[in-house]
Amino acid sequence: MSSQPVDPAKPPDNKCKFCAKFCSLSEVKCTNSACDTLLHGKCFDSIAKIVPMKKEEFRCKYCLGDGKVSSSSTDVLLLHKEIDCLTREKQLLEKYVSELEFSNTILKSKTPAVSSTLNSAVGFFPNSSLVNTYSQAAKKVSPSAVLVIKPTDINMGNAKLEQELKSKFRPSQLNANVTGTRLIRDGVLVNCADVK
Repeated sequence: MSSQPVDPAKPPDNKCKFCAKFCSLSEVKCTNSACDTLLHGKCFDSIAKIVPMKKEEFRCKYCLGDGKVSSSSTDVLLLHKEIDCLTREKQLLEKYVSELEFSNTILKSKTPAVSSTLNSAVGFFPNSSLVNTYSQAAKKVSPSAVLVIKPTDINMGNAKLEQELKSKFRPSQLNANVTGTRLIRDGVLVNCADVK
């Protein structure tokens, strides 16, 4: 694509190259002196919204195609902006990676403490003491300090058995702490614990 030749015998075409309507000479003109491309101010503004450029640096597509692009052209400006955006994105990603590395080291330092706590908790609750179903809970033997006393005489009632128990049984002699008694069918339940 070469630039539009300017014929000195032909009068300049005063039409906007964007909208093809009449354009006065005071509008935006290509900076190449050999080119007669004109644009309306509004047409230039609509182009400048898409491709950022200044009116003083405007070059038409024919002049840009000649390879006479200056360092302040639109393409170079766009590339500089893209480079700035990419460097900012790189900085943000590096910051994000460093934060992730920091949180990863914290998690690695906490992992042995948590695993040792879990191991000690599993050792504290052996599998035999864990109950999953109702039938296992009903069959479970609890190590609580409960004494069940049943009379040898079937005809003796629970109230009489409790009276004899209170008169003959002294918890202080056995170093036992009686926290309560309860009458059950054919006997008495005594809840006690060792005195410490």
